[in-house]
Amino acid sequence: MVQIYCGNGKGKTTAAVGAAVRACGAGLSVLFVQFLKDGSSSELSVLRELKGVTVLIPEKFYGFSSQLNEEQREALKACYTGIMADVVAWIGEHSAGEEIKGVIVLDELLHVINSGLCDEAEVLKLLDDRSGQFEFIITGYYPTAALVKKADYISNITSEKHPYASGISARKGIEF
Repeated sequence: MVQIYCGNGKGKTTAAVGAAVRACGAGLSVLFVQFLKDGSSSELSVLRELKGVTVLIPEKFYGFSSQLNEEQREALKACYTGIMADVVAWIGEHSAGEEIKGVIVLDELLHVINSGLCDEAEVLKLLDDRSGQFEFIITGYYPTAALVKKADYISNITSEKHPYASGISARKGIEF
């Protein structure tokens, strides 16, 4: 199945982390892939300590996608192509039998697709090929029409009020 946590509110990654921890607690393998972030999010240190959870992030942080020049965008796109190949390899290592084998979290993938940094057709093919054995959780702001159609669950998390609007920066341990 495919789950999407989307919207402009706080809590999409937090919900995905909770689902990953629940799956791990039930003995399922978990792959937690984080796009667009610099690897300093506090939840990653806890996830890395859990037996059965693999965390995958880019080796290099390129900055905000909207501020990248064309050369940086192409490098980031190549990086994400490599990460998606790593996802396919992880799936190959964890596939066997008919029952659900694990959970794959693709955190911030919606923005990556919408920014043209990842080929949506490849993602859709991966979901078509493997959503019977793996639960996919995809987060970000706005799902494409094709992903909405593919999804089994969609949770839209909206912001009624956020401290950032008052000039308060993200706080370690709370927002990241």
